[in-house]
Amino acid sequence: MSYYADSKTATKIISCEGPTTEGRTVAACKSTSHADTAGNDVYTIDGYDTKNILICNKDDGCVFSLSLANETQPSHYVYLNANFNSSTNNKQVIICKEGVGCLEYKTNSTSTDYRYYINAGSKTRSSLEDTLIECKDTCQVLPAHDSEIYVNEFDTSKTIQCYQNKGCVSVDSKASETKNEIFLNSSDLNSDNERALEKDLIKCVNTEGIIECEAENGVANEVYINSHNTTELIICTSEGCETMASEADTTSPEYYINADPTDGDPLSGDLIKCKKTGSKINCEVTNGKNGDVFLNANADRDSDKKPLIVCSEDEATADSLPVYYVNSGNVSPSNLQEALIKCTYEK
Repeated sequence: MSYYADSKTATKIISCEGPTTEGRTVAACKSTSHADTAGNDVYTIDGYDTKNILICNKDDGCVFSLSLANETQPSHYVYLNANFNSSTNNKQVIICKEGVGCLEYKTNSTSTDYRYYINAGSKTRSSLEDTLIECKDTCQVLPAHDSEIYVNEFDTSKTIQCYQNKGCVSVDSKASETKNEIFLNSSDLNSDNERALEKDLIKCVNTEGIIECEAENGVANEVYINSHNTTELIICTSEGCETMASEADTTSPEYYINADPTDGDPLSGDLIKCKKTGSKINCEVTNGKNGDVFLNANADRDSDKKPLIVCSEDEATADSLPVYYVNSGNVSPSNLQEALIKCTYEK
């Protein structure tokens, strides 16, 4: 089916059946109402030039866009398809690609497996109200919130990250072969999935230069650096995963066992250290040394309640209580001020 603007009636669009087997265009065309009834823009592919989109609303009628997806435009656009029909046309979105033009596509989404795109039909391109498309059985514009993160279904080497001041935007992953990226998965938070930890995370992995971001299950008692905001951690308990701001100060760094070391060598990348410099906190992956002992900053949330991180030749592990340890995390100007860790049992 091809679509054309109806210059006579703003609320209608002309639709024509496609070419016959002989390559001739069937003359049977009809003018029917387009999808908009509330003054909102709806989108179809322009029958004259498939590099263009017809933008229709009840007030202005249908007008074609400037050519999309060419050498002077971004590499792709995604629109809600006004001609989607669950019975007759199951292609929920229109995707315009450089060198290809605009085509209708069926997404891989289901009622339990959501997919997300940047909405090229956003009115402002900088609003959390309309810059995100969510697809289930059908697709719709989804109002987003600041700091939400989704896998970008159009290009899964990227994430969609949402900001108060610029809406939802596509962001290249910075994952390397020695460092993954971990995010809290906003798709799972927005779904009806009540199974704790299932698909709570997004993990971006770089394998020989190819980056893939996908949903991952969380594991109770595990801790990650939040790649969206490295002043925060992602803490997983039996009830699910959530972000938490570090409370490190200038004289007392925080230490956690890193749940995602990418190096198989013992103690390499096994720790997360959060430190405060001036007014800024930053969390980063660091190495342990054989014999190091740190206070476990996750002890209150860890189901085992182990207050120490003890580094051996094999790995860094949380441990239970002896009495005194040398404090490997001591950064006090006075070497004696916080030199020891004292452990006592509470009755």
